[in-house]
Amino acid sequence: MNENNQDFRICSVCGAKNEDDYSYCKNCGTVLPLSQATAEQNKSVTPPPFVSPGENIYADPAQFANQQNVNPPYGQPPFNAGPQGNPPPYGQPPYGAGPQGNPPPYGQPPFNAGPQGNPPPYGQAPYGAGQYPPPPNVMPVPNSIDGVATADIAAFVGSKQEYFIPKFAQNAGKSSFASWNWPVFLFGFLLNIPFVWFFYRKMYKVGAIILAIWVAITAISLCTMIYACQPIINGFVNGIEEAAPYMTAENGYSNNYTYNYSYNNNNDSYSENDQQISNIMTENIKEGMSEFLARMPFLIIGSVMSFAILALYILSAVFANSLYKKHVFKKIYELKSQRPDMSSFELNLHGGTSAGLAVATGIIVPILTSSVAWIWMFSIFSNIFSTLIL
Repeated sequence: MNENNQDFRICSVCGAKNEDDYSYCKNCGTVLPLSQATAEQNKSVTPPPFVSPGENIYADPAQFANQQNVNPPYGQPPFNAGPQGNPPPYGQPPYGAGPQGNPPPYGQPPFNAGPQGNPPPYGQAPYGAGQYPPPPNVMPVPNSIDGVATADIAAFVGSKQEYFIPKFAQNAGKSSFASWNWPVFLFGFLLNIPFVWFFYRKMYKVGAIILAIWVAITAISLCTMIYACQPIINGFVNGIEEAAPYMTAENGYSNNYTYNYSYNNNNDSYSENDQQISNIMTENIKEGMSEFLARMPFLIIGSVMSFAILALYILSAVFANSLYKKHVFKKIYELKSQRPDMSSFELNLHGGTSAGLAVATGIIVPILTSSVAWIWMFSIFSNIFSTLIL
């Protein structure tokens, strides 16, 4: 190409030289005037018809199918050339057909290219201009909590990690915190086994401590209640033993006082026999009642222990998540100090849950502790039955 100015397109704004096949200034983007050679070449080219606003602004390329290296008429955009020389995406409106007939900002995607084909709200940044903020009331989870990688915590916790990790992150740096745990409370309040959840989460030491406290409170409550009520039961049993000789068929006992008094008043042996049994039973029960009143403090202690068990259920539910956080972080520190390259699978083997142990303790322990009450009740009824039979 020659060095003469007539072979270049000179920009009328910045004066930059542009090659003859440039339609826009490569320096400032201003529409370039046609060179003399190009103007003579385009004399035979029929310009596209006038396009009213709202219609397709792109000229029909079929008009220039047989012409090579031909530029569009002066002032018209290049054929099918959107921003950066690319046509609009398939199915999208033509470039420049945005709201109020204004083209989209330079470098931005076409209008109506947002989610579900809707433009961004008025005054908002265009879609895709940054990351969406997190939903309200949702705390973003950090990569680590108290120096422990969140991925390691998730692997160790296993099931319900989506519940525990946000709580751990929310209470990072705290040695203990209060957070309600419904499973612990319901296991205690409804099934009387608050320690099961701790064994399920492999917190054996904490579970054993809560189990020991539960057994101690239950034993104190049960023993004091039995000791306080024992005199009344003894009085009833002693009365049956003393009245047993009168409760025989030979003496006319019929197991029906009403029948004896209402239909056998003419038989003195029946009325005297029943009266003797009533006197014996009344006397023994009165003696037992007096001793029962003397042991009333033990009954109060047993009642207080019942409220202590309820307090154990509530406190276990309040601090269960805090205790579990200490357990998880302590175990991960120990395992990682021994083997820094320990995999997530191995962490889950040391953590996770243990359903078998939880079920075993939830069934066996209540049976063993309640066996004391069953033995006591069996001894009472066996004495009564043996007295009546013998």
